[in-house]
Amino acid sequence: MFSRIGKLLKVAVPALALAVVGGNIARGVEISGAGSTFVYPIMLKWMALYEKSHPNVKIDYEAIGSGGGIQGLINKTINFCGSDAYMSKSQMQQAGGVLHMPEVAGPEVMSYNLPMVHQQLVFDGKIIADIYLGRITKWNDPRIEKLNPGVKLPNLHILVAHRSDGSGTTFIFTGYLCKVSPSWKTQVGQATSVNWPVGRGGKGNPGVAALIDKTKGGLGYLEYAYAIQGHFPVAKLINKDGDKVQPSIASVIAAQKAVVANLPADLRIHIINPSGAKSYPISGFTYLILAKDLGYMSHAKAEATVKFIHWILTKGQSYAKELDYIRLGPAMQKKVLANLAKVRWKGEKLSY
Repeated sequence: MFSRIGKLLKVAVPALALAVVGGNIARGVEISGAGSTFVYPIMLKWMALYEKSHPNVKIDYEAIGSGGGIQGLINKTINFCGSDAYMSKSQMQQAGGVLHMPEVAGPEVMSYNLPMVHQQLVFDGKIIADIYLGRITKWNDPRIEKLNPGVKLPNLHILVAHRSDGSGTTFIFTGYLCKVSPSWKTQVGQATSVNWPVGRGGKGNPGVAALIDKTKGGLGYLEYAYAIQGHFPVAKLINKDGDKVQPSIASVIAAQKAVVANLPADLRIHIINPSGAKSYPISGFTYLILAKDLGYMSHAKAEATVKFIHWILTKGQSYAKELDYIRLGPAMQKKVLANLAKVRWKGEKLSY
């Protein structure tokens, strides 16, 4: 486990080193965010680079899960929220009105620990749902074998891993299962936290990755960046059109294009089970979420917050690919920046 998780964490080391350098001189405005663990590796990079070029700003981000970030925004204990789940209408009302700004996109992958299997496995949505419902319990189940002809699957229990914290990753994953399985939709549903029929929980993407890594026969859902950087095997998934699709930047871009045409005005959307031969079926945006009016914080904090977020949505996008995220397309970026321009401080427009 140490080697894989260690490799995964290496992505953060350069950013952390820069953050220390910047932190020595950051004695001006301090802003705080919390939420998504998926975005944490690139958020570390963004914070470090921004602090280096803006030494009067200190940024703190706690990767406590999307649910924790949303609650922090509702309680007004943070300046910005990171979440892979868009807020519900009820949550938006509790927060007093918010604006959603997609920052990057990425696929969710099914990762597994079967060292005796050397071929890449293939799953479809109904099989994944039935595994998580406890209806399929062995790796050599006939339905899995049928999708993987020629692969010698072991007579081994599938040890399911899932998130234990409130998670936008879970929100996207359970939303996909609702699309492909009527049983999942009626028995479990979609939420950032659900009553799992089977399996063990891990905190954050790192917690689920650790459960998979240390458990022979383990299976779990992970954000793409964590799986790729940790060198975990990932499955191909059969999409809505019946095609086997590899999780990749290209297949998520194809999926993103399929849904952008029907983008809602508030930008609350997930890229789940879209049409298109090259479209990967489980992916989504991770969001920066701000209160519409930042009057609950000082003017200096409000201005520093929108300036940092504007930088993420513009210059910061260039760092997405190197950390295995998908940057915003031009059309989406334009809509996101228009949303950011609506943020106010006690009714006043903020400059950035």
